[in-house]
Amino acid sequence: MGRKHKDFPREAGESGEVRKLKDTIRRLVSDNKKLVAENQNLKAAFQKTTNFIQSKFDKIPVQEVLDLIKDKKKKKILTLDPECVKCHSTDLNILVVPGKEIHICKNCNHREINVFDT
Repeated sequence: MGRKHKDFPREAGESGEVRKLKDTIRRLVSDNKKLVAENQNLKAAFQKTTNFIQSKFDKIPVQEVLDLIKDKKKKKILTLDPECVKCHSTDLNILVVPGKEIHICKNCNHREINVFDT
């Protein structure tokens, strides 16, 4: 046998329709609070991303960035000093092998291999 739901007494003789509307209002208010909180988080993340991008491209001319975006076949490093992807350290060992370039971080030993098209 299934579980039987408890019937709660109606306040001031309200009908089932009024109860449904009140439940709907309560649900919409809670949904609104969740969406407002999510919106604030997304705005903060967007601001953080914008600040990061501005800090990375502040010394590089805009025309050079646009040229790099248009020419997807070329691989260029946009930063002046290469840095580790994991710990953002600029202390790297760079090994140049024909057709490849290997970046090894001295702090966290993270390795990244850049393959060049010939």
